Formats: sequence, structure tokens, C-alpha cells
Amino acid sequence: MIKLVSFDLQGTLSDAGYSNKFWLEYLAEHKAFFKEIGVYDYRYYDDSYWVGNLREVMKPYTPRLDEEFLNFIATIKLPKIILSTTTKDFIELELGERQRLFDKCLSSLNDFGIAGKTPEVYEKVADMFGVKTSEILHIGDNLEMDIINAEKAGCQTVYYQGNVKQTIGEIKCKMKL
Repeated sequence: MIKLVSFDLQGTLSDAGYSNKFWLEYLAEHKAFFKEIGVYDYRYYDDSYWVGNLREVMKPYTPRLDEEFLNFIATIKLPKIILSTTTKDFIELELGERQRLFDKCLSSLNDFGIAGKTPEVYEKVADMFGVKTSEILHIGDNLEMDIINAEKAGCQTVYYQGNVKQTIGEIKCKMKL
């Protein structure tokens, strides 16, 4: 039985374009070293490592959140969280007022000191909420971090591949709605 629903943010609830402006365009242009580090290195996700004022860098850009997905999430009666590899500052910038839809917004980096969503991150989330990993349903777009690592930890998953209606249907099926 599902007791906690966990959502990835970038590329799942929001268009990856906003975060790509920073991670793939700004950093690629301003910080050549960025391309050399791996996705399990904390520096990869730590915007404060790269820039002093994230808000100023991101001011020209507007995040695009999927309204249909967010409206569906608002109807879920179970505890809901954001579980992201990005920092809390970036989550706040990207979600804005929409953070209120979630019981908690977690950053693997800020909350657990772990770069990337490893199986250990999912185990820590389960401990934090007093549930078994098998009682967590995680939805995300990254095959390795959102699906494979979540399943290694024992979580149930839904792989988001750009089709909101299909994903909502899969979530309903897993939650037996």
C-alpha cells in the first residue's frame, strides 16, 4: 500500500528548459570545469559552488510547470514530496508558490549530503517519514536515479516519459484510485 508519493521536479513536473538554462547553458559557457565532473559529485548539483547569486543568474528565465500534472497532484490525499537532486534554493526558485502542494521539498544534496538520488536517499526518505521504502511511490524522468535507484531501494516507481495523461493513469493504477 502506498503511503507517500514522491515526485522528481526537473524534467518531470517542470519543463527541463529552466534548469537547463543554468546547468547546460550558463555553466557550460562560464565554467568549463563543470562538464568534467560526474553526476554523483556534489559540485554538479550545488549551485552555490558555481555562482554567488542564483536568483540573479536565473532572473531572465521563467520556469514552465505542467499545470495538468500539478492540478492532479493537488487531488492526491496522501503525503506528497518533491525529491530532487538540485538544491533547495533551486527548488524554491523553480516551484515558487507551488511548493504548498507538497508536504516537504527535499534536496538529496542539502537534506542528506548525497549527490544524486542513490538507493540510500530513498531509504533516508522512508526513515524520515516513518514508512517502508515499498510504501513509497516515486515518479520521475531519469531512468537511473528516479527508477533504477528507487527500485533498488524497494520503492514503487512510475517512469515519466513526457506523457502527462499516461503518467497520471499509471499513478492512479499504482495507488489503486
